Amino acid sequence: MKTIAELKEYFRYTYLDLGPVEVNVPQKLSFYYEGDTPVAQHPNGVFIIGASCSCTLVDYNPETRELKVEYLPAKFSKAQLDNDPNMEKYRTSKFISVHFNVDPDNPKDLLAVPLSFAATVFKDLTKNLP
Repeated sequence: MKTIAELKEYFRYTYLDLGPVEVNVPQKLSFYYEGDTPVAQHPNGVFIIGASCSCTLVDYNPETRELKVEYLPAKFSKAQLDNDPNMEKYRTSKFISVHFNVDPDNPKDLLAVPLSFAATVFKDLTKNLP
């Protein structure tokens, strides 16, 4: 049976830094899986992959082994602006869990491999770049 650490080794990247991004401008990124253990699926065929928030959509293609991610940077929260009305940026990290069934005798026994990405979100990126 494989461990989470062993399964992580089959991903080309487990962390990506998107750098500066702008509020409400979709960002696309990909993770690539190169292992032989199949990504777990629900009985209806949907892959068992989760994201840390609704701002992140994931789609896995088993043919290309590409996990496509679309991230929509959220606007500044009221709490952030109450704390600092002149705030121009914030740093965020997002997480994805890719589930694998490592025990064929027990299909409900899944391991979740964590992947993550980070970004610095700006209100208006054009005002903040050289």
